Amino acid sequence: MQRLTRSYTIFLLALGSLQACTDQEFGSKEKEAVILEEDDDDSVAIPQPITGAYLSCRVIQEPTNDANQAGVGCWLASETDDSKFQADGYDIQWLARLPEGSDDRVEIVSTVLASDAPFHVTHRLSGAPNPAALSTALESLWVGYRASRDTRELGEVLEPVSSSLERDPSARIPAFLQYRIRLTEMAAPCPNNTIGIEDLALSWNGQEQADSFSSLIDASSVNANQGTIGDQDVLLSSSNSFPGYFAYEAFGGGFGNGWWAEADAMTATTPSLARSDVYIQFDFIDYPGILLDGVYIDGGSSSAQLDSEARDYSSCAPSALQILASQDGETWITLRDIRSIVTNQRFRVPL
Repeated sequence: MQRLTRSYTIFLLALGSLQACTDQEFGSKEKEAVILEEDDDDSVAIPQPITGAYLSCRVIQEPTNDANQAGVGCWLASETDDSKFQADGYDIQWLARLPEGSDDRVEIVSTVLASDAPFHVTHRLSGAPNPAALSTALESLWVGYRASRDTRELGEVLEPVSSSLERDPSARIPAFLQYRIRLTEMAAPCPNNTIGIEDLALSWNGQEQADSFSSLIDASSVNANQGTIGDQDVLLSSSNSFPGYFAYEAFGGGFGNGWWAEADAMTATTPSLARSDVYIQFDFIDYPGILLDGVYIDGGSSSAQLDSEARDYSSCAPSALQILASQDGETWITLRDIRSIVTNQRFRVPL
């Protein structure tokens, strides 16, 4: 029976409230910041205003011709286990600026995130005439924070973003064996209050990888979830399976609608929220795994086989998701936390 499909994808939006660091803020501080110069001596101690925590950052958006924006996510990490430091009780002002003489067209917008986000703050750059100029601005960015507690000033630190990037715990990990895409919200309810993903593709070494799943016929068998992505053997799974459908269909194979979550996994509301932990998982068989650098995702579909009117589910697409990684299947690191809007163009989510 004829099936009609349409694909939709995601663009990134900042989470949380808007808080921009202006030149005036930098000029009005009461005491000088601890300015850290780049040094080849790794033994130099890094002063931090909050005892037991250190500043770490991760690039969350690289500038491209399609999206001339760049961004980093920064957080205070615990010196004990590298987890996100619980900064309750501290008054923190996040800082970001470019060196003197930088392109004055570049704008920095800093956004403080909710407590359950993987970062404390994001710094997003825009306004450069082209992606190359924005990349230069991103590389020259300085970041830091000013902290106080109970009206007592604890100090501040301001350093090149490259130093904070080097302290990202995930930067010390060459590869992961498991990845998850966790869906927390759909733009609107899908039929049966489940998940609609039209197509997935993974990228590493700067290259989108071909897979064996997208060409599969409709096969109601868990064996269809075993295959290859690139030159890697992969086992797919999901948090809960829709009867008769399996995780491999998210790659476009089989029936092709990717409805791999069970019925009523999402609420019948707009937006449609996950009732529990809803995810698709990729297990790479060969140690040490791979290091993803991007995920392509299209959402939303329409099927005459399921719907006699073949309606277009243009809003039945992910509107909030997380990308997680693990080396042991027990401890998961959140690589990206994304809120999206539905568009009609495929988009690469950089990692």
